[in-house]
Amino acid sequence: MALPASVARPIAVVHPAGTVLLAGGPNGPLGAIPRFLRRWWDRVWFHPAREQALPLAGLSVISAVATASSPALAQWPLVLVALSPRMVFLSLAAAEVHWLPFLLIGTARLCLADPFHHRIGELCGLSAVGRLPGPIRRWVERSAHVQRPLSVVAVLLRPNGMSMAWAGSQGVPRAVALPLALASTVVYLLALRFGAIAVLG
Repeated sequence: MALPASVARPIAVVHPAGTVLLAGGPNGPLGAIPRFLRRWWDRVWFHPAREQALPLAGLSVISAVATASSPALAQWPLVLVALSPRMVFLSLAAAEVHWLPFLLIGTARLCLADPFHHRIGELCGLSAVGRLPGPIRRWVERSAHVQRPLSVVAVLLRPNGMSMAWAGSQGVPRAVALPLALASTVVYLLALRFGAIAVLG
């Protein structure tokens, strides 16, 4: 039965616990929110990668706050490394603290986000390729046979978020990608320590 013109249609809001019907119209709880914003929010909030992106967002916020507070935290270089493992903070800590806590804390913090990036690559890799412009998408699809080994090399050379997501999108198992990233990070930190000692004394 059609609703009278004076009665607004209810708005269905999908939630993991079930679908909820809310009063529509300008006087309803969602009336002040434009429809495109509601669709965008649903798309982001219920995206399968949400559980991976939220911890990464939290780490980014912590890193930004620690970077802004670096003048006050400069006397505790390992704290800075644990909160914000930027190159400048790693270099300062490498020359000032014992190699073992530097290696343990630096490795743990640099590798903390790796599982989340890898999972995002697994969840979003195919959809991301599908959104590329036609020629680029076809090139990516035709080079799929070389991208998997290249992504492994990228993890070995620079195990950052981009290379971990690439490895995940290419189907490199987590049991392979994470140990490779761990070993590469240890080598990177040891080289950074020796270089910092040589330069800074």
